Amino acid sequence: MVVCDFDLNFTFISCGWEGSATDARVLRSAIRKGFRVPEGKFYLVDGGYANTKFFLAPYRGVRYHLKEFGHGHRAPQNYQELFNHRHAVIRNHIERDLGILKKRFPILKVGTHHTIQNQVKLPAAAAVLHNIIRMHKGGVAMSTMTNVRRSPRLGTQGNGGVTKKRGTSSKARASWKADLEKALVDLLHEHNTPQYRGQNGWSTDVWNRITKKFHDNHPYKNYTKGQIQDKEKELKREYKMLKEARQQSGVSWNEKRCMVEADPELWDNLIISFPKIGKFRSNKAFPLFDALGELYDGHLAEGNYNFTSTEPTQHTQVEVNPEVSSVEATHSHHDIGETLVDDTQGGMQEASMMENIVGNGEAQPTVPAAPSTSTENEPKKHRSNGDIAAIMEKYIEIKTKQVESKQIANMDEYSIMNCVARLNTMGLSQEEKVKALQVFKNADNRELFICVDMDTALMWLQGEMA
Repeated sequence: MVVCDFDLNFTFISCGWEGSATDARVLRSAIRKGFRVPEGKFYLVDGGYANTKFFLAPYRGVRYHLKEFGHGHRAPQNYQELFNHRHAVIRNHIERDLGILKKRFPILKVGTHHTIQNQVKLPAAAAVLHNIIRMHKGGVAMSTMTNVRRSPRLGTQGNGGVTKKRGTSSKARASWKADLEKALVDLLHEHNTPQYRGQNGWSTDVWNRITKKFHDNHPYKNYTKGQIQDKEKELKREYKMLKEARQQSGVSWNEKRCMVEADPELWDNLIISFPKIGKFRSNKAFPLFDALGELYDGHLAEGNYNFTSTEPTQHTQVEVNPEVSSVEATHSHHDIGETLVDDTQGGMQEASMMENIVGNGEAQPTVPAAPSTSTENEPKKHRSNGDIAAIMEKYIEIKTKQVESKQIANMDEYSIMNCVARLNTMGLSQEEKVKALQVFKNADNRELFICVDMDTALMWLQGEMA
């Protein structure tokens, strides 16, 4: 997910989510990690997002893309198409910006040998460099040559013409029973192999194969491939919903009856968090839960490698083990000296690392010393025991400061400022915000408010203010 301004500068980026993650889920994750909409403003988004106070989405089911209004196509026929055209013209800035970014940094379009932890940070790094280039007026020609489209001529005729919605058909909605759902899941298990299933699910050819087998096994049902795919998506959504619901405090799972069990008050909270779980409240079973778990666990988007531009960078430091046996009968001071310093064998790694720590305040990787040209009989140079002790004391002092700074950073994460910033996104009244500030005086309350998800935090806060 990327955000840009009208000067084609990236203002936010979230990367690392699996391709199967929905736009709404990526947005929720970004908000939890610090993404904010400026007060009194809103962002233009595509049809994958909901139309809310802060995000303005186009009308669904009518023409939207600029090429659909281009030369040779009809001008907008009603207010919805006119709005969509204006929306697409303005939102085209993000399409232009992404096109420039990919042309400027081809590494974003190819596979690399980097680890996945580094790969997810490449788009963010490219976006930063892109902004720096634009700051210095670089690449102006590239930005003006991309995505130049002719705007349609708007006529005065057209008083609300009827446009057929895309993706709809006159075919009645498919009716599924438990035995048919189980038959579909069994077919999916048969094709749950690397030969048929890729990272983002089953390919078109495999779905054609599944559809044919389903019709062969149930000739009296004439479901289309699209209807079968919709049922698979529905089962997947229900599995994810029940899996998350089972992890809530106070909720249990009846293994024999395959259903969620909870007190009425907990059910009310579950329906707030999962609006579509209400149909399972009246003792409705979900016998396919275990079978779907075998099918989807490990394939669902978890966002474990998600990285946003607002997160602080975690620098990897070289860990140094200061543990040295100092008072043992079998080890003399001479042995300790040879462990830390050995010029003739190209060692120097432990001692050089200690010296880097003393000079820079943090561990730096060292380059092995070149082999010595002296003879084997030349005496070795040893560091005195006093020098070694001083280095060890300095190292322990630096590590202690690092631990203390990390503890301070964790305390800042749960500061009142961060709590207020999150509180402003919940749409509470001024009176409720004043009550919430009283709750935030307690450090434990602040930590709990920041750690849990948005919906749970809101319900907990309302309970504390009651």
